[in-house]
Amino acid sequence: MPLPWTLTRFAGCFGPPISEWCIARIISHERGFNASANDQANKSWAGSKDAILNYRYLSSLTLTILGCGDIGCCIARAAKAFGMKIIGYGKSCEPSDKVEEVVDVYTTNLDVALSSADYIVSVLPSTPDTRGLLKSW
Repeated sequence: MPLPWTLTRFAGCFGPPISEWCIARIISHERGFNASANDQANKSWAGSKDAILNYRYLSSLTLTILGCGDIGCCIARAAKAFGMKIIGYGKSCEPSDKVEEVVDVYTTNLDVALSSADYIVSVLPSTPDTRGLLKSW
């Protein structure tokens, strides 16, 4: 049975959970959580010692966000709360005020956006222009 309405856009709802997931994955990677979990399962601590003792502070990292819409800006705000430098990439030459508030550098040049990134998050829509965008880089 068809629904009596059509859902065309659901903006503003997905940014918080996606930004939390992105930050959690970055922290997990930087702190070696997978290695620690493996060591716990094996009752051995040697494998994750380096990952636990040698990590980078998030405040020393640069996050590039490809796509500076609602979700991208939400991710940027969360990352900035940890002191990360934010590079925003978009197709518009002039970023919106909302984007300017949360990014340190905004660019339409993919090489500039990616060249100094420690982490890259793409929240670009799937369009003919964005499909395969990173294959050429």
